[in-house]
Amino acid sequence: DSVPSELIYLSLHDLNLKYVEAGDCRIIDLHVQHLQLDNQTNSGSPVILGPYTPWSSEGSEMKDETDRRHEQRARQDNVTNNMVKTASKSFFLQVSIVQNLGNESLDVFDRIDVLVSDFSISADESLILKLFGVFRSLINHLSYKDVQVVDNSSFSQVIGKLGAFDLSSIDSSPENCRWIYVEQIRIFPMKITLTFHGSEDAHGLLRSLGPVSKLPVFAFVEALKAVVSNVEGAPILLSGVEWDRPFLPRDELFARMVKHYMTDVTNGFYRLIGSFEFLGNPTGLVSNISQGVSAFIGHSREGLKEGHITAMGRGLALGAGSLAAGTVQGVFGSASGISNAMVKGLAQLTFDGDYKRARILMDHDRPMHMGQGVLRGGKSLGRGVFQGFTGIFYQPIKGFSRDGTRGAIKGVGKGLVGILVKPMAGMVDMVAYTTEGIKNTPAYISRRKMLSRIRYPRYWPAGSSLKGYNQREAMGMAMYNHLCLQEGWSRGEKLVQHAAWKDSKLGYIVLFITDRRLIFCNYKFQLHRHNLPTLSIKYTINFGDLSQLRLEENKIDLEYLNQGRGMCCAFNKKIARKSSTASLMLNIQNEAFCKWLLLQIEVAVRQHRGLELPEDIQQGWNARRTLSLNVLRPVQEIDLEYLLSMEIRIRHAKVQDEGFVMYGIQLSMKGERWTVYKRYSDFVKMKRELGKLLHSRRLQETLEIPPKRWLGSSSSKVVVRERMQGLQKYLRKVLEIGSNEAAVANILTSFLQCYQQ
Repeated sequence: DSVPSELIYLSLHDLNLKYVEAGDCRIIDLHVQHLQLDNQTNSGSPVILGPYTPWSSEGSEMKDETDRRHEQRARQDNVTNNMVKTASKSFFLQVSIVQNLGNESLDVFDRIDVLVSDFSISADESLILKLFGVFRSLINHLSYKDVQVVDNSSFSQVIGKLGAFDLSSIDSSPENCRWIYVEQIRIFPMKITLTFHGSEDAHGLLRSLGPVSKLPVFAFVEALKAVVSNVEGAPILLSGVEWDRPFLPRDELFARMVKHYMTDVTNGFYRLIGSFEFLGNPTGLVSNISQGVSAFIGHSREGLKEGHITAMGRGLALGAGSLAAGTVQGVFGSASGISNAMVKGLAQLTFDGDYKRARILMDHDRPMHMGQGVLRGGKSLGRGVFQGFTGIFYQPIKGFSRDGTRGAIKGVGKGLVGILVKPMAGMVDMVAYTTEGIKNTPAYISRRKMLSRIRYPRYWPAGSSLKGYNQREAMGMAMYNHLCLQEGWSRGEKLVQHAAWKDSKLGYIVLFITDRRLIFCNYKFQLHRHNLPTLSIKYTINFGDLSQLRLEENKIDLEYLNQGRGMCCAFNKKIARKSSTASLMLNIQNEAFCKWLLLQIEVAVRQHRGLELPEDIQQGWNARRTLSLNVLRPVQEIDLEYLLSMEIRIRHAKVQDEGFVMYGIQLSMKGERWTVYKRYSDFVKMKRELGKLLHSRRLQETLEIPPKRWLGSSSSKVVVRERMQGLQKYLRKVLEIGSNEAAVANILTSFLQCYQQ
């Protein structure tokens, strides 16, 4: 679409294809060791399709149930030696076809063998809707660009006009369809584990109904959908196909095969119903406990076969552990499913978009063990209680700032509903996180191999073209997204670059350079390899505060202006109280890496301020050791000629999600141009400061800003347009007075963040 992004990624490992044609015989053997389809978006399960991994530990001496079943079936059915040997190697897909080419009027096959390992499918509503949008855009693009398609034309008409194939010309009658004779068809039984998660965000299916979906009654419909639309681990058992000497038309043979599998799906429909989360997933409960009992019997039998006391005791101990793990996963998985379904419905009933978005962000990072479950459950309970009781005051104010009196009335309603629903949702969320953590603890302790993405999603900056995959950039983007989830940040702040190193004083550091600031984090790796490192924020420096970059041997010294805006700097707190400037020393011990990192910071700062990049910027840090950025160093003495040469224009305004408006002030001085964003309240503060300096009532009357609105919305187009015109006149008048008053000039330059080089 208009914002390119990576949606899915298909990987095939150890694919072997053997094709032999000799005389009247054709042999095709296909083996795929591993097949996986990954979800590359930030929502839903990371793996869409992949091999099914049972919950039993990797240290078990028992054979995997799937391998044992395939090997036993292969031997019983006297399949070829090749299939018997490979059946125990956990191939995802095996196909063996032997065709006889001696008959021209028939398709004659001596043998068709197909073996598919058990696999799991995890579907997500938001991903399905995105894929549907891609195909719809593709069809519209082809139909409107390459052919002239009349309105209300069907999909088949579009394809027919494209010339790909003519659906109306296909004659599928049995007498005109080629016949097939197969000496033996064998398709092994398989098990599919299905998981489906409904979407809680604004891109769900109900939102496609347009303005009607904003009616209050649809909140209850969304709550009901959020409760009943989640399926967890539904087993779909497909029996094998074992046909000898079928002689049928091709279409009839395929129809019989489809009917066979549809019968299996229909007969197992009760398993699908029993896997819904709001019912407690009774299918999963029974399955986990039965697997635990089976593992207990198997371990005990293996120990008894060896015949001595140590082996018997070891077998009983392993069996008891498997039985306990299966019982824990079944019971607490059922409790977690019920509470998860309840809390999703309660979140929809809060009518608070910000609360629902924060809950969705937290829901992406599920607890891996009991400790994480208890911790996240406690945070969720505290957030629900706090937002519920403060919302009765905050929601009316927020609504008034957005839509005036009408918004304030809505805010009162949201506050009254939230004081009841949000604490209740937090309490249920605490139960859900805790029980899910307990359920996942056995798998965490046993360190069983869990399905994870083959690679991290591609780093694709907005506006850039497709380029080769870079693993370092992709991992940096994955860590930054994980940090946003961890801190509950929205994704409005874009990642520009990242770097990681071991600092001799600060430890393991990863620096995220965004389009607004520098974020320094400590990191440590998790026990499980597929997990991202644990991040904890140590420092943040806004670009507006950064004043100087200095290279000292193998170190980087960052000087910044401490404005008291929450610098997370443990050992700079005392300095911040005594002085308005502070510094941070980075000990990197690599001069080439220092120069590269300084270049990335300089580029990001210049782009943030709207400055053009010099042509020799790539060689800049090879020739200098210090850079004083002109947009970050305050003016001490005002040059009147320099000040009067400045052009001020308010070009545009942006309405933020919180409801306030940011006015973009474009400044042009001496060939350089950048944009500063300010709120209406910032203009009010500057007017108040100027009022203390200008004792002349006549001057004060000339410096008037558009009045504050007490009724109606301050973000409507009419109000924003009037304020843009009035604030621009106000700034030009202050500039005129500042050309004769140094104190006024100081306030103006500080407000606009325009500084002399």
